[in-house]
Amino acid sequence: MSEHTQIAMVWWAIVFMLIFGTACAALMGVFPPIPASLDPDAVAAFYAENSLPIRIGAAVAVGTGGFMLPMAAVISLQMVRIDERLTIWAVLQGMGGAMMSLWLVFPAIYWGVAAFDPERAPPITALMNQTAFLTLVTTIPHYIFQVLAIAWVCLSRQDEPYTPFPRWLGYFSLWTFLITEVGAMGFLFRSGPFAWHGLFVFWFPILAFTAWMAALTCTLIRALKHQISLSPVAS
Repeated sequence: MSEHTQIAMVWWAIVFMLIFGTACAALMGVFPPIPASLDPDAVAAFYAENSLPIRIGAAVAVGTGGFMLPMAAVISLQMVRIDERLTIWAVLQGMGGAMMSLWLVFPAIYWGVAAFDPERAPPITALMNQTAFLTLVTTIPHYIFQVLAIAWVCLSRQDEPYTPFPRWLGYFSLWTFLITEVGAMGFLFRSGPFAWHGLFVFWFPILAFTAWMAALTCTLIRALKHQISLSPVAS
């Protein structure tokens, strides 16, 4: 795969991530999240009053929620390019990125289902709402495989100029991993910072993940542009 194609795939991931986030915030209205303590009647009323934009937003989010796939493909290719002995880490990273994409799509499906029938009994709509948000904040195991594979490659090698995996990215990856680990606490609390809409379970992980994606984009594109400059065609 050419470096130009890899750069296009990185931007593909970022554009789809931004569209996904915009659909969740502007159309579905689930960013910021509905409080976990909201009663079923209030939850059902929210979905009934916003049924059409939520369903449109769900359709857009489902179509763009796999944004980690092209990013993971480029990361794996760059790992193998550095050293073929890193193939196992490249495979693990790619699998983690693929599974994380899958679990980002599921909440959008559940939000769309919750809004699909405004006449549904409120407890059922509330159940779909709970499933959506808890799926979003608690499915951390697949992210672990991707982020730890990247951290290992970053920290197990000597830092080099223009590397796509600098040591600081390894430490940053571990930091984001530790922040997202608290997501499972969403099963235990309905209010406060550890509820699904709370500071530690939702806002810190979302901000950390967004910053991590920005860091990955910068290091990958910088490395790919350097690789283009070294190619015979470029010279």
